[in-house]
Amino acid sequence: MDEANRQESEDEQYTQSLQDLVKARTDQLQQTVRQNGQLLSLLRQMQSMESLEEIREAIHAAIERFAPQEFQIFEFGGKAGDSVPEVDPDDLKAIWQMCHDLQAQHTNGSAIDIELMQQACKPGADVLATWYRSSGIWMLTRFAEQRLAPWLRDGEIADPVFRTMASIPMQWIGSEVTQSPPMDVEDFFRRLNDH
Repeated sequence: MDEANRQESEDEQYTQSLQDLVKARTDQLQQTVRQNGQLLSLLRQMQSMESLEEIREAIHAAIERFAPQEFQIFEFGGKAGDSVPEVDPDDLKAIWQMCHDLQAQHTNGSAIDIELMQQACKPGADVLATWYRSSGIWMLTRFAEQRLAPWLRDGEIADPVFRTMASIPMQWIGSEVTQSPPMDVEDFFRRLNDH
C-alpha cells in the first residue's frame, strides 16, 4: 500500500472512530435528558403525596433509579479547542499501562474508576488530561502503527513516546466530529525523532 492510500485509510479509520465517539456521547446526553425529565415528573408526583410513608418510598425508589453508577464516566475535560495541560511522562506511562492491562483482560470493553487512576499518578496530577493524552497514544497505535514501530518493542511503548505525548500541544476535541486529530501528528513524530 502506498503512502497516500495508507494515509487515506488511517484518516477514514480516525473519522469513523470520532463518529462512533460522538454517537456514544450523544446517546449519553439523550439518556441524561430523559432521566432528568423522569426525575422532575417524580418530584411533581411527590408534591401531591399526603403521607410521609408515600414520600419516603418515592425517595427510595428515586435513589435506586437515578443513583450514579459505581464508576465515573469521563467527559472531555475542557472546551473544544482549549489546550490540554502538559502532564508528567511517568503518570502518562502509568495510566497507559493501567488502561492497556485492563483492555487485555477485558476484551469486551471496560472502564477505570478515576480514583484508581489518581492512585497510579503522583499527587496533584491532572488525571483527566493524563488519560486524554494516553488516548492520543492509543490513536497512534491504531492509525499510525507503522510510523510508531521504531518505538514499539515486544508490544511495549518506549519512554520517548510518553515524554513526547506528555508535552506536545494538544486540544480538547469536544463533541463535534473533526477531520483532524487533537494534535499535530507530524509535529509529534518530529519531536519523537528528536528524543
